Amino acid sequence: FFSRGESSGRADAVNGQVREPFGHTYDAGTLTVNLAPGRGLSNRFIRTGIVIASQDPDTVKELEIRAPQVRDCLISVLRGRTAEEVLSQRGMTQLKQEVISVLNEILGARAISDVYFTDFVVQ
Repeated sequence: FFSRGESSGRADAVNGQVREPFGHTYDAGTLTVNLAPGRGLSNRFIRTGIVIASQDPDTVKELEIRAPQVRDCLISVLRGRTAEEVLSQRGMTQLKQEVISVLNEILGARAISDVYFTDFVVQ
């Protein structure tokens, strides 16, 4: 259920491009959430897996402790989106930024570096 990616602390070169260290991750699991009504007002839902990344291993520990609160916040953010929003590239980028912002508010710091959707189905 929980996963921690370890980093060597140095940037790696792949195909001549420098990549930043991946850091540490927290797997928030799979969420199935009703989406906000869109233009068609039909009932739509999203099923997604979310992994949260941080450069600080203590942040992952804090996310583990606050797991129910983290999942609640993720559900709230997802429920506020329509299918049209989450299916567009722009909407996906905004969704990631909102998740990062909300989680950083919970943690009281700018501890979250990225969010990854490991599964993403809208129906």
